[in-house]
Amino acid sequence: VVMRRVAHYLQAGVRLLWLIDPDEGQVTIWQPGESPQVVTPPEKLSAEAVLPGFEIDTARLFASAREA
Repeated sequence: VVMRRVAHYLQAGVRLLWLIDPDEGQVTIWQPGESPQVVTPPEKLSAEAVLPGFEIDTARLFASAREA
């Protein structure tokens, strides 16, 4: 189901898609025409291709998710 949605969004023209998995502590990044990339703490998550200057610290992202 998730992969079908990812494919649908990319076919619809989405330029950047993040699937955040708090249980695994990772973010999978999809961009059209590219292989998925997995980012884990302490790496930064960047949306530079779509939102110049937008960056998230994955360690803080997952710490916030655990607190919620």
